[in-house]
Amino acid sequence: MAKPPVFDLGKVPQPTPGKVVVPADFAGRYRLFANGQWSGTLDLKVEERGVVTGQYRSDVHGTTYPVTGQVARDVAHKILFAIKYPRARQEFEGYLWADGKGAMAGLASIAERPVGFFAVREGARFAPEGADIGSLAQAGKNRPGEHLVEILADRIVLDGQPRSLDELAVAIQQETDDESKPKPSVVIRAAGDLKSADLIRALEILQNSGVRQIRFEPTNPPR
Repeated sequence: MAKPPVFDLGKVPQPTPGKVVVPADFAGRYRLFANGQWSGTLDLKVEERGVVTGQYRSDVHGTTYPVTGQVARDVAHKILFAIKYPRARQEFEGYLWADGKGAMAGLASIAERPVGFFAVREGARFAPEGADIGSLAQAGKNRPGEHLVEILADRIVLDGQPRSLDELAVAIQQETDDESKPKPSVVIRAAGDLKSADLIRALEILQNSGVRQIRFEPTNPPR
């Protein structure tokens, strides 16, 4: 290349303000994770009458696949869409979070086997005000009060030390209660085979323990 490429992020659709979900709120770019087997970038467009089109770029293969679907008519924050692979079709039933509209979660199925999935909108808020979770691409390093939490399939690791969920909550709460220290923040690395319910549970514990900011690192580092 003669010069670095320039990406115009201003053209990525953004959701409407407020908690009322309209069909256009599903449009945008997401990081999608399903059952620890699939991950990639999902771009959705919403046309007239809630018709959904778009594309999905796989992290594993680097290949882009077409997406089609429909915003549900019975539930405002529900969407049905499918990724068309060369020899298979993967179907999704997702529910957009009304507060912030920054994420959705639900069920994905391929060959009639249902699994869990979640998708996080790039550059959007998907946590309560005051405890926001940063962009997937903005994980910080070596900040005062910042901790690394690795959420693996069989254990939790806090700053290199194995912890149970209860021990994680106690350790973070103790630091929150110490007024001489900065309010804790967390960088999360989640295993590829992690269930979405386990991740959500860990996030709830961290937020309830007083964490002021949670950030994701997109991939696990080599061990």
